[in-house]
Amino acid sequence: MNKFESKNKEIKESEVENFINKKVANKGRKPINEEKKKTKLVSLYFSESDYQIIKETADRKRLSVSQYIVSKIFE
Repeated sequence: MNKFESKNKEIKESEVENFINKKVANKGRKPINEEKKKTKLVSLYFSESDYQIIKETADRKRLSVSQYIVSKIFE
């Protein structure tokens, strides 16, 4: 018995491909979308007092700290 036969019943290759496309494609690593490929991670370090000033300003503008910093970079 080969992998395309099950208890004397032959399974068509297209059925196997359909199974792989429907079931197996939903498992495992997701492909990285094009937008994520274009981004890089950057770490910034601030003193505690500088961070508090940035955080308070970001909070007033209802932004996260990272959103606030990015908005200032591209002003």
